Amino acid sequence: MHRRRTLVVCLLSFAAILLGTGCGSSGNANIRLVNALSNQSSLDMLIDSSSNFVADQTASLGADTYDTALVTSGGTTVLTDSHTAPNSRNISIRVVNASSILGTVDVYVVSSGTSINSVNPTFSSLSFPSASSYASLAPGSYQVIFTPAGQKFAELSSSSLSFSSGQVRTVLGLDIFGGGGVTTSVLSDLN
Repeated sequence: MHRRRTLVVCLLSFAAILLGTGCGSSGNANIRLVNALSNQSSLDMLIDSSSNFVADQTASLGADTYDTALVTSGGTTVLTDSHTAPNSRNISIRVVNASSILGTVDVYVVSSGTSINSVNPTFSSLSFPSASSYASLAPGSYQVIFTPAGQKFAELSSSSLSFSSGQVRTVLGLDIFGGGGVTTSVLSDLN
């Protein structure tokens, strides 16, 4: 729970900074910071500044773009977020493997309560740290299940996640702060 609170506080604080600097103008780059480190409770993002670094990443951010800086024990990865509404009243979902514990995984995005024994993975061989592409799905309640690549036993399963038409979401598989396990978290990319 502490990890989720830290993630939310970090994201909300950074969103407030972006809103304060971006109101009334166009052509701004937008970036959010996700602290996926299991041994660092909080991070500060410095733009064009210097200090002591946990991670040092240079990224080219274009005008009117949305990106996520994902800081893991494997380094910093900058992900391009989709801010395009899905077509045909669907949802768009992608999965990020931000867990060093999980290793390379297959990910199943299935209707809540569905067995994965007879279905193919939604995303195959998702290595650490990386993100899948976005998949278009019908609105509804889903579980996101992470398994070792090529296997069917769940190492991590989300709770039931409800998605409404037009939403774009990123589901993260994360190491728990302080070690000892893995958890999921959902980021709102659009709507």
